[in-house]
Amino acid sequence: MMVAVLLGVLSLGACVDDNETQSVTDVRNAKAEQLQARADMNNAEAEAQKIQADAEAALITAKADAQKAAAAKVNAEAETIKKRTELVELQKEAAGLENDAAKIENQRKQVELETALANLEVTKKQAEKEEENKIQVAEIDADAIEAFSYQLDGETLSFTKTDDNWSYDQNTELHMDNDRITSMLANVTKVEADEEIDDVTDLSEYGLDAPSNVITVTTADQTYTFTVGDHNATVNCYYFTTDQQPDVVYTMTSGLCGSFRETTDELIKLESVVSDNSTEK
Repeated sequence: MMVAVLLGVLSLGACVDDNETQSVTDVRNAKAEQLQARADMNNAEAEAQKIQADAEAALITAKADAQKAAAAKVNAEAETIKKRTELVELQKEAAGLENDAAKIENQRKQVELETALANLEVTKKQAEKEEENKIQVAEIDADAIEAFSYQLDGETLSFTKTDDNWSYDQNTELHMDNDRITSMLANVTKVEADEEIDDVTDLSEYGLDAPSNVITVTTADQTYTFTVGDHNATVNCYYFTTDQQPDVVYTMTSGLCGSFRETTDELIKLESVVSDNSTEK
């Protein structure tokens, strides 16, 4: 009887020891898995930050290159005009030269100018090639625009064109400056982006859930809407979307997003203001 009892106690003790060992093992495994999961998460976050930093650096470089290319094209065009003028003058001068030394010097200068013009043409073509990398978002015929609107300080300013004259919808008695409005609308005739971000699900990441501006342009055939979000100072770009592809976010440095900020007073024709003041006196 005593032997049986002792065997039972030993057997029970063995079961308890086995159960405690398994519990300790489970806890240790769970802790190890938790630590590994945390390490994986930290690595993933570090990798995501690196990818974002690399992307922002690449975007800054791309924008700087684009601006540099545009400036190079403008400079090349201006310098080309200048060199061509100088070449024409040299050619005219050559016709009246009699001294051989003077003729040789004139020809040398002409060759230099022709070489410079050839180099400028190469520079211009390279700049044009870089500009071709721009993303075409919209192209609107300026003469076809019949109405437009935009937001300023929480208010929507809307304008309508009648017989080639623009009027302010909220006060049609005001005489608007057609030239200034035409200049402003030039920003929507060819809307180009530097980059596009596809399949965006959270517009708040780009400030597009509470836009800084909503620009609407209407022609006889279609209405275009451009929604402007945040300005990213780090990479110097604006985020915007269109009603044509609302799930695609575009970026640009200026143009459309940096314009349409004029107040009504700034768009009133100056002569109209002077005339009204004279009438009051």
